[in-house]
Amino acid sequence: MPPPETSTGVFLQQPGGSITTVLPLPALPAGVAGFQRKVSLEVRQAAGDGRVRPVVGVPDLKLPWTGGQIDLGASPGSTQRVVLPVRAVQEGDMVRLVVGN
Repeated sequence: MPPPETSTGVFLQQPGGSITTVLPLPALPAGVAGFQRKVSLEVRQAAGDGRVRPVVGVPDLKLPWTGGQIDLGASPGSTQRVVLPVRAVQEGDMVRLVVGN
């Protein structure tokens, strides 16, 4: 069995759009029939003081996946918290993570 691999990405937001990142899937071993990947997902959020905290964790990710939420806290000048849905879809040999609608 090949060793675990880690892919990382940075979420980018298009004006007026959702927040996305694309992560490569680990390569499948050559010459192995019926091989399946096991993928886990962890999304971390950086705070203004430089600390990082996990906000979404899925130990055995099955694609497509929905169900996570990220709490962005209160909007400036408001007490209402902004909570956005998270989803993941496979696109070829990549996984697209989307935060928001």
